[in-house]
Amino acid sequence: MLAQRFRTSPHKQLDIEALKAAIQRQIEQMVAENPARIDFLERFKALIDSYNNGSRNIEDLFDALVALAGALSDEQQRHVRENLSEPELVIFDILMRPAPKLSAKEREQVKRVARELLARIKETLVLEWRQRVVTRARVQLKIQEVLD
Repeated sequence: MLAQRFRTSPHKQLDIEALKAAIQRQIEQMVAENPARIDFLERFKALIDSYNNGSRNIEDLFDALVALAGALSDEQQRHVRENLSEPELVIFDILMRPAPKLSAKEREQVKRVARELLARIKETLVLEWRQRVVTRARVQLKIQEVLD
């Protein structure tokens, strides 16, 4: 329905700009929550660059942006599929970079470590913890204990 409305729109450029702005806001929010999602921002910029360079027409850009929006929606629901909270997913993604080939059992172990690490860090965190050397050292020690 959205595609049909776009194809018949007399203001395709305005529609594209609105879609780009919405996707960019969504990506920026997702990257702020989980830096491992930076790939989506890079894909978005590559799409825009390819359009600006003339290698895509406006219909192709629209289709690619709609596909990217679908991928963003899937990514936002990934924590549910992985059975992790959003903060646990951030830690899980950090531990899984670069993406190793793991069995299902090994993936579950990494998820368990992510949960445990988050719980241990939460015990230590206080307001403005990054500004205090002692608190930063405690957080680092907790991370090392869990990962060892």
